[in-house]
Amino acid sequence: MPQQPKDPDSEGQINIYHTNNWKGERRTGSHWLGDLPAEIAHIYLEQIIDLLKNKGWEFTPSQTKILMLTNNILAEEQYYSSIASIFQDSDDYLKKIILISSFL
Repeated sequence: MPQQPKDPDSEGQINIYHTNNWKGERRTGSHWLGDLPAEIAHIYLEQIIDLLKNKGWEFTPSQTKILMLTNNILAEEQYYSSIASIFQDSDDYLKKIILISSFL
């Protein structure tokens, strides 16, 4: 479903930061699709947050949203990255096929 702004007349901006130029070895295996190693991704995230704070950004839930494009990176940042390994099919928790995973 397409998303709509709460207030169409509101002002704001979108900044996109990526790591396409990173030269190190990327992750392999199911669902990683060339993602950065978790510790490197976390370092990049912290650096971007520091950069933006220095530019005056306020990192409160009402002011700033951070979009993470992969469930795996989000899971790493929120400390539940190993949960997929308890499911026989790691897609089950992503698709919320198993009832308990719908709470995540």
